[in-house]
Amino acid sequence: MLLAILNTTTMKNLSLLLLILFSNIIFSQNIKQLDNAFGFKNLKLNSDLKTFTNLKLINSDQKNIFYQYTPIDTNVLEVFNLNFNSIVLTFDNTSKKLIAITLIKGYRSIGNTTETEKVFTDLKYLKSKYSELLGNPVNLSANNSISTGWEGEKVLLTNSMKLIDNKLDDDYNVIISSAIEISFYINDTEKKSSGF
Repeated sequence: MLLAILNTTTMKNLSLLLLILFSNIIFSQNIKQLDNAFGFKNLKLNSDLKTFTNLKLINSDQKNIFYQYTPIDTNVLEVFNLNFNSIVLTFDNTSKKLIAITLIKGYRSIGNTTETEKVFTDLKYLKSKYSELLGNPVNLSANNSISTGWEGEKVLLTNSMKLIDNKLDDDYNVIISSAIEISFYINDTEKKSSGF
């Protein structure tokens, strides 16, 4: 009798271990899609600045240069059947290599909640679509932002909603400006772990 109980317990533990191992294998294969793409559609991380046309300088600092990119192929602005308004490309100021791709979809709500609800509906939709492809995300919420992310060995993908502005118009209607941003970054874990 004791032997049967031990065997049942051992089988349950072994089954649980195999389930965990199988889940990790599936998740690791899914997240590799992110690393294999190494960017978004035809925009590849680590590309040289000089290979791009249709760039408009937005800003720069000691580390980065930010450009608004106008793609020739407007399908680049579509993500899972949602149309985005713009793309911002971030280049390293020293190497002039592409280190981040950010797609932006703006929303503006005046005196009603329909557009505000649409922001959250679209954000949840994008999260569900990327989760189907890449597995479960991690929460990355920050100031004025709700974010989720997926981290591969080479690429970090974030899906976030940011509150840009809220104010009253002359008729005391609340105007809320917000945006959904999808960003693909080079995942530099060496720099993160070294404290730089």
